[in-house]
Amino acid sequence: MYNRRFCFVAAALAFASSLSGALTWPETELALRPRADGTLPVVGFAFRNETGGSVTITQVQPTCDCTTVELAQKTYAPGEKGSITARLDPKGLSGLVRRTITVSTDEPGSQPQVLTLIADLPEAITYAPHELRWRTGEKPLAKTVDVLVNVPGGIALETAWANDPNFKVELVAVVARSHYRVKVTPPETTGPLQAVILLRANGSVPPGAGLTFSARVQ
Repeated sequence: MYNRRFCFVAAALAFASSLSGALTWPETELALRPRADGTLPVVGFAFRNETGGSVTITQVQPTCDCTTVELAQKTYAPGEKGSITARLDPKGLSGLVRRTITVSTDEPGSQPQVLTLIADLPEAITYAPHELRWRTGEKPLAKTVDVLVNVPGGIALETAWANDPNFKVELVAVVARSHYRVKVTPPETTGPLQAVILLRANGSVPPGAGLTFSARVQ
């Protein structure tokens, strides 16, 4: 009875091991912290062959072109360790980004292993503040918004204007391609007014990057 129970448990563990994959991974999810220059560090997903035979990695497939991978070798002997090097290019990305890498092996019955890269990236363009306000009756003096570009290589902003031509708008480059200042002056503050301030870039901008902010008298 004991031997049959032991054999059943051993068989169940072996079956579970085969389903979980031929390779063991201490970490299958890694968080990337942007460097000061906006780039992301290169990371490695370590693994070990825990089977009794050689295991060959047959495919390493990232989900998008923004992720590149490197594998030093494909076949690993029993007990041998390895690592998959992964790079995530943040260009054109912002906010919380998740990208996966699917790893397949030749081990019969094993399931592909999904590895995940996570990066919390700053918005491509941020405004401080995002809205300019004047109180009714306040002196119609100029106020400013700092525009910060948070992508590698920056973005060239060439002009700014208001959808209400009565608002005076001036764009100044504090640091080319990375820090701009927009000065806005309302025509008057005797009653409610509202305008959208628009920016134009010289070249492409990342998808979802906002090029507007608002100004209002209320």
